[in-house]
Amino acid sequence: KKITNLGVPASFFRYISRMFIRKKKNKSGVISVQVIDKSSGKYKLIKTIGSSCNLIEIERLYKEGLSWIRNYTGALELDFNNE
Repeated sequence: KKITNLGVPASFFRYISRMFIRKKKNKSGVISVQVIDKSSGKYKLIKTIGSSCNLIEIERLYKEGLSWIRNYTGALELDFNNE
């Protein structure tokens, strides 16, 4: 088991980096925004954030999905621009 210089297993970072947002078009033409995990090598649906045919609403759902991933994984954001 490889340990990083932060004292956590390297697999922890691989798990976080394998979660992403998918926009999937359904048969009805509506786009579903989903959180997908690929840490085990296969795609696994974790959560459906919502669906819409409105582009503005789809973008809002996408941002909500990114926020959900940050909260779910406990990932922190570092702002290097604000000194």
